[in-house]
Amino acid sequence: MLPEFETIARTAAVAFVLLIPGAAAAAGFEWHSVRYGRRGRDWGLRLLLFSGVWLAAGFWVWHSLALRYWDDLVTRRPVSWWVYLVPLGFVVVPYLVGWGLGWLTAKHPRRMRRLLGVNRAPTAWDQLFGSREAGFIRCRLRSGRWVGGLYGNAEPIPSHAATGNERWDVYIAQAVFFDEIGVPARDDEGELWLTGSGLLLESQEIESLEFIVIPDPADGG
Repeated sequence: MLPEFETIARTAAVAFVLLIPGAAAAAGFEWHSVRYGRRGRDWGLRLLLFSGVWLAAGFWVWHSLALRYWDDLVTRRPVSWWVYLVPLGFVVVPYLVGWGLGWLTAKHPRRMRRLLGVNRAPTAWDQLFGSREAGFIRCRLRSGRWVGGLYGNAEPIPSHAATGNERWDVYIAQAVFFDEIGVPARDDEGELWLTGSGLLLESQEIESLEFIVIPDPADGG
């Protein structure tokens, strides 16, 4: 005999609640840094892992609160005001933990790799642009033309690389002039000769792409 619908609904609801901490942490992390490994087959396991660790760490707290206040909540009897803040431990705190890890990963990607492990990006494009590091791009198009520029945060629109779709593209915030053999042009003072605009490239237009990381002064570069 199939289980009753009410039983199935309750089981699904409980499973959903138990996954909330992991989902909140992932949302906070990806506010700053997207780890493309989340598209892998093990993404569900990572979600379960963080939720399990969080629930295990606070097991005695959740257990004690449930024993003491569950009947009062079900029967709608008055309880202390702070009991209504308990759901924050399921959503806000994991979100802040993920947010903090994401911020550290964005600021110190190389150091955080030692803690979070290697980012198993599904494609080389994801691996290259997933680090969010600033760099200089030199690109040869299928037409034979050389283009590129500075990839990093800039006003009014920062550089960005989109992935995950059938058509990938990259936006270079500060484009640079190149000569016919791929050498970036420079002005009379020896500085890169910027075009004064950004550059949007689609992957099917690119024959080869070179990415030179610009060292972060904070890391001693």
